[in-house]
Amino acid sequence: IPLSKVMTNNQISGWFQVTEVNSTHTVLYNKETDAGIPCIYLSLRRLLPDLSQEISEAHREASITLEEEMILTASNKTLFQGKTIGNSLGSLNNTVRGIGGTLHSIQNSIGQVVDLLEVCHNIFTFADPQISSLVLCSLLVICILLALVSTRHIVLLIGLTQYIITLVSKLKSLLSSKQSKISSFEPNQTNENDEETQNSSPISTWITNVFRSIPTDEDLRKVYFWEGQRIGEQACSKIRSEKRITRLTKLWNARWFSSVKLRIECREEYLNDWQWQDGYFAVVLGRRLMIWRSVTDLDTGEIPYKQVYFSGHAGIAGLSPIELRRLSEDQVKRVTNIFGRGENGQLKLMLLLPDKSLKDSLESVIMDTAIKDD
Repeated sequence: IPLSKVMTNNQISGWFQVTEVNSTHTVLYNKETDAGIPCIYLSLRRLLPDLSQEISEAHREASITLEEEMILTASNKTLFQGKTIGNSLGSLNNTVRGIGGTLHSIQNSIGQVVDLLEVCHNIFTFADPQISSLVLCSLLVICILLALVSTRHIVLLIGLTQYIITLVSKLKSLLSSKQSKISSFEPNQTNENDEETQNSSPISTWITNVFRSIPTDEDLRKVYFWEGQRIGEQACSKIRSEKRITRLTKLWNARWFSSVKLRIECREEYLNDWQWQDGYFAVVLGRRLMIWRSVTDLDTGEIPYKQVYFSGHAGIAGLSPIELRRLSEDQVKRVTNIFGRGENGQLKLMLLLPDKSLKDSLESVIMDTAIKDD
C-alpha cells in the first residue's frame, strides 16, 4: 500500500499492481502495457483528528488498546516468522493463549453460577419487591394445595399433563408435515417456523424473563452507587442554589434573577432558523442587566457574557410582525425584547422566560428603572 503517497497527497485512488511478498515499491497499473497482471483498486484518504476538540477518555483508551495490539502483532510476526525457534515459540504462545481462553470460559461459567446463587438469595431478601411478593404468594398457594390435595393426585395430574402436552405436540408436528408436503411453498422456511413455535412457550419465556430481571449483588451495588451519586448531586445542587439565592438577595441586593433562553443576533441568511440557546442566567443589578452563560459561571465568578445598561435610550421593545409570525402563541406570552447601552454601543436582546409571571416581573423592574432614570 503506497502510504507515502497518502501522506503526501492526503488521498489516493486507482488501480495498483499486486507485487511480490516483502516488496517495498508500488507500481501504478497501466492498462496498455500491464494487461493480464493482477491488480487491486485502492481508494485511501488521510483524515487528521481535530486538535481543537477535546479527546474523550473512551477514545483515548481505545487508541491505547489498539496501539498495544498492533505492536504485539508486529513484534510476534517479526520474531517468529521463518525460524525454527520462532515456530516453537509461536506454538507455545498459541498454547498459552488457548489455556487463557479456557480459563476465561471457566471464569464465565463460575460467574454464571454465582449470579444464579445471588439471584436465588435476592428473591428472599426482597431486592425486587414485586417479584419477591409473587414468589411468596406462589409458595403460599403451593403450600395450601399440598395441604388440601393428596400427593398421589398431584403426581397423577403432573403425569397426565406431561402426557397431554407431548401428545398435542406430536399431533401438531404430524399436521405440519402433511401441510408442508401438500403446499408448494418453501418447505425449509415452514419447518423452521414450526420448530420456533414449538420451542417457544409463552409461560416458560415469561418465567425466564422474571428470573432474569432479578438483580444480582453487582447490579445492586451499581444501582446503590449511582443512586447515591444522584442524591448527593441533588443535595449539592440544592445547597448551591440556596447559597446563590442568599448571595443575590442579601449581598448583591439583586432586583430580579432567573434562568433564561437567549436568541443571539445572527447573519441575514440564518434569520429564518431561530435557535433558542438555553442555560443562561440573568440578573438585574441596579441599572444593568447581566447575563452569564450558565449558573456555574455565576457561581465561579466569571465575567458576564452580556451586559445591558439602562441609561439613556433603554427600555422594553415590542415584538415586530415578523417576530410574532415566527413565534408560537405560548412563546409570545413569555418573550420580551430589552434594549439599552451595551459595551460597544446600543444592544438589543430577546429573552425567553420560563413563565409569564417572571416576564411581567422583569418588565416591571426595567420600566421602574427607566422611569427613575428619566
